[in-house]
Amino acid sequence: MSKTVLVINIGMEQQPLVENLFDRGYKVYAIHHSDDYDPHPFEDVLVCDYDDIGQAYAFIEDLKLDGILSDQCDYSNVLQSELSEKLDLPTHTITSTLISSNKDLQRSISKANNIKIPEFCIVSKKEELSQINIPFPVIVKPTYNRGSIGVSVATDKDSLAKAFEFSSENSPTGYSIVERFIEGTEFTVDGYCFDSGVKTVAVAKKMKLGVDSQVSTDIEYSPAIDEELYQRLVSHNELVINKLGYTFGFTHSEYLVDSEGDIYLVEAANRGGGMFTSEIIVPHVSGLDLLNKYIDDCLGIENNIEIDIKRNPTILKFFTFKPGKVAGISGVESLEVSDKILKLGINIKVGDEINPAIDDSKRHGFIIYSSDTNLREGVVDVMNKIKITYED
Repeated sequence: MSKTVLVINIGMEQQPLVENLFDRGYKVYAIHHSDDYDPHPFEDVLVCDYDDIGQAYAFIEDLKLDGILSDQCDYSNVLQSELSEKLDLPTHTITSTLISSNKDLQRSISKANNIKIPEFCIVSKKEELSQINIPFPVIVKPTYNRGSIGVSVATDKDSLAKAFEFSSENSPTGYSIVERFIEGTEFTVDGYCFDSGVKTVAVAKKMKLGVDSQVSTDIEYSPAIDEELYQRLVSHNELVINKLGYTFGFTHSEYLVDSEGDIYLVEAANRGGGMFTSEIIVPHVSGLDLLNKYIDDCLGIENNIEIDIKRNPTILKFFTFKPGKVAGISGVESLEVSDKILKLGINIKVGDEINPAIDDSKRHGFIIYSSDTNLREGVVDVMNKIKITYED
């Protein structure tokens, strides 16, 4: 039987979700923040800000929707919860999405529940910086934003002032977090809230451009992760998700493990991870069809999948081309999606000026690659086939 659904946010990263809905034969309406989106036979598309709930509700109130979906975006996640609760449709609660997207609120709840987090404080004015007692280096970030936008490291008072200005420019609320920089290894941990409770389904090690950068270069789901640490991250993540009160859909968390082996929560979202993490990577790594599970959950359709979690080696790696004006791009056409190349995208074109990636949204391209052997060597070999030529 055909269903009528609403998808909030129909950008590049949501295409597997959108295509799945059309493959099911559903009538699909959409809300998007701009008129730049992939063409599909949508019934209708409303272009508006995701915080304009009045306009969004007026768009859908007579549609008799069977479900509302969004993924990988904090802003659309909040609107999904607000509209779904108005229509009494299955969703994560508004409370959970607010905890998920507001770093200040999330850290306060974590601290109250004895979850280890970096020492932090909230600031909204430059004059408040002199009152901070957290030793350098520190990380400064907006309390409400995504994709490392507005995030930087400060090592002294002068760089702290610059980092605060950068964060404030990218903070919708005007508030920023200043937190202690902890030396260690970062991990992303993905989970799903089943009827039986949350289960951790994938663990990955994250690498960044450098000590002072918060831009990721690759995220590797590898069996080479120490088994004892892997199991600790699995159980710790399930504890954190339960303490934060997430009970529906995807979860995507980031942790830092210091030299003593202590696990610190960086942040935990009640949504799927971006750059196809929830819709391609995690289902492939875990062997679980979580995208169909999520769609069914949002529509109230019973889907009791067998929870038999795999650990298929996979890496999400990002291209970092040297700066300059692009004269030509070659090699992409020879690389097709396969059992090893799960997805590949180049975010530049001829004529573009390539600049250093200052946040996750400015990265030059990506590849999702999987192999049981020589994972890192294999993905580097594929990436080296893509050549950029530059204008003189």
